[in-house]
Amino acid sequence: MKACKVLDGPDVDFDDLLDRLPEIKEKAEEIIATRLVNPSFAKEIQLYAEKFYDAIFLAPGELMSTLGHQAIMDLLNVFAKLKCVTFPFCAYDYLDQLEDELTVYRPHSDSANSEQDSLYWYLQPDFAVQKCSPDNGSLLLVGTICKDDVLAVSPMLQEVVLAPGVVSGIKTING
Repeated sequence: MKACKVLDGPDVDFDDLLDRLPEIKEKAEEIIATRLVNPSFAKEIQLYAEKFYDAIFLAPGELMSTLGHQAIMDLLNVFAKLKCVTFPFCAYDYLDQLEDELTVYRPHSDSANSEQDSLYWYLQPDFAVQKCSPDNGSLLLVGTICKDDVLAVSPMLQEVVLAPGVVSGIKTING
């Protein structure tokens, strides 16, 4: 697979990203546990966290088939704890300005509760419609989530990645 491209910083090859993630996760967990930050480690962790985050939105299928759902969620949790990923358009600031409960949308499909599909929910209904495949039409499942359950936001502030276990507790408005 070609290298993922981010707005700032050098490219990191996808294979290199996968090879380095266990080591990066270990370093990140060490920082969380000891609260001691080695500047060179922090910079490296941020670079790979950004690349990992990009890969989630640029190549979700490949990432899912390689790492699996639980490994992806574990990494997102570690990076979220560090708050080391800088999102375009200051996504964290954007979330802070929103109400405590966010309305989320997704294309209606029979597999809406599968592990892979549960990663992605959408903040804007028109974006959810764009994501519909021909076989599941334009029906939307709509619900509300607590913004504290959001682990990541896509660069265009349209997709959100939710914390593990959140999807089953979403309050459905209509379906």
